Amino acid sequence: MKISGVQKNKLLQSIKLGFIGVAVSIVLIILFQQQKISIEISLLGFTIGFMIGLFEYFISQPKLRKIIFPLAILLRSTVYALIIILSVALLASIKLSFVNQCSLFEAFGDQNFFEFIVDSNLHLVLAVLIVLSFLINFILQINQLLGPGVLVNYLIGKYHKPKPEERIFLFLDLNSSTSIAEKLGTEKYSSYLKDFFSDITEPLLKTYGQVFQYVGDEVVVVWNVKDGLRNNNVLRFFFYVEECINRNKDKYLSKYGIIPEFKAGIHFGETLITEVGDIKREIVYHGDLVNTASRIRSACHTAKRKVLISDTLLNKLDHEKEFQFEDMGAFKLKGKKYDINLFSVELKNNFQNRLC
Repeated sequence: MKISGVQKNKLLQSIKLGFIGVAVSIVLIILFQQQKISIEISLLGFTIGFMIGLFEYFISQPKLRKIIFPLAILLRSTVYALIIILSVALLASIKLSFVNQCSLFEAFGDQNFFEFIVDSNLHLVLAVLIVLSFLINFILQINQLLGPGVLVNYLIGKYHKPKPEERIFLFLDLNSSTSIAEKLGTEKYSSYLKDFFSDITEPLLKTYGQVFQYVGDEVVVVWNVKDGLRNNNVLRFFFYVEECINRNKDKYLSKYGIIPEFKAGIHFGETLITEVGDIKREIVYHGDLVNTASRIRSACHTAKRKVLISDTLLNKLDHEKEFQFEDMGAFKLKGKKYDINLFSVELKNNFQNRLC
């Protein structure tokens, strides 16, 4: 069975969590001064980290995404605890099976099973790991709420002082939102937006994009230069979203009677990243880049194209065979002193990469 790029990425992330588990286990070994069980505890740490990674990336994220925050923490913490308990039991069984030359099942039922756990301090490790799992789960949930990397950057004070960096911004806006909202009503329209924003998660993971903010029916996505330009991810994102929506069109038709259509504007440049606010602090992007990207998205209506990019971004992209570009000429964008050259982007028919 062929593994998709997204699945490979999730598997790699799970392996990384496994090695993080090894690092945690080493810390626990030092704390409990149990050098004699270092190999077992390191193996335990990797198993726990790897299994939690598989749960998070293959089950939790796609299945538990819509569950309310307190319930999500409770469910995840329960699963983490079960993973830890089963991993400890498996480790003890493997150890005893080698010592007593018996099967894992026989070792699990051996009267020395629980004595081994107590004597080797695995019960203390188990208690600490369960507490740590709850704390880690809480941090992961907060990080998911704020966005990837935001919590870490805030804690280390990375953007306490304004810092200029190059970024790529994409403004994606749903079409005919006013009429659709009027047709569906407030509650159903809200459900419609939540479904759409949920469906763009896989394209975001595939292209390493990060959501900067949701504004009504619009989502603002940002990439660092390396991730955005690699494999033309900033362009692939838009067409991956199209593919996902197309594959889910029956769901939208049955629930809402419409299939989402959207447009996007993409721009590259320098922005100032800084913290703002007193009552509520937030990491934001300031400068012409953000405003221009928004204006490019607005120009899609005038140009009658679904996605437009600036010539600045075009010059940075690798012109691969899968895309074709059309020069739309110079545009006078609102609030801009000088005209800007825009290009439309289309996907060629022979593009075979599939996300969903």
